[in-house]
Amino acid sequence: MACNISGMERTTRTGPGAKHKWLAAGAFLVVVLLGSFVSWGVGPQYGWTVFTVIPVVASAVGGVVLHRLHPETRYGNVIAASAIGMGACLAILLAFAFEGLLCIAMASPLLAVEIAIGAGIGNAIGAWWVNKDRLLSISILLLVIPGSTLLESRYGVAPFEDVVTTRAVIQATPEEIWPHLSALELPPPKELLFRLGVAHPLAIRTQGKHRECVLSTGSMPEQITVSHAPH
Repeated sequence: MACNISGMERTTRTGPGAKHKWLAAGAFLVVVLLGSFVSWGVGPQYGWTVFTVIPVVASAVGGVVLHRLHPETRYGNVIAASAIGMGACLAILLAFAFEGLLCIAMASPLLAVEIAIGAGIGNAIGAWWVNKDRLLSISILLLVIPGSTLLESRYGVAPFEDVVTTRAVIQATPEEIWPHLSALELPPPKELLFRLGVAHPLAIRTQGKHRECVLSTGSMPEQITVSHAPH
């Protein structure tokens, strides 16, 4: 008894390489930067568009781009490319001190969910639509960001406002305290919480009626309305 098997070939399905993932991650980063620029120019700096819409759209666009670069792209490949893009975004935030490490750690679980949702959308579009329609799908996805920004700026929920009053009794004369109210340099904090990124004051500078509180996350301008030295 003889058995002859011929004409059988074993093929291995390969996904996109590192170069393709990095290009998709670049598309992710561009969408985040442009979307944030549009959102901050029209709507609130920290709103639903920045926190939820832009990461989802960026991940979806990265998925469509990855499918265009490599037809054998899978959902996991899109997740990987989006993770690279988000890592680059977070690195920029840390490098330019836009956000602290602790704030980024708090937002990471939400960002992971949004990347997963956006990657699913991008993977579905890239797998189902033909090549000539993918550019149209990217354009439609990008239009979601300004649309969301306009809706949020017009119908968005007003931010929660609260007033906190503190009082400190200092055993010194007004004449001794007054110079520190107009110019003050604070030493770097030793507490771990502030060193991880929680906002804290660094200095106070006063010039005429303009007063500036320098924080670790930026400057907070103030306008002096009444000044009667040394009170």
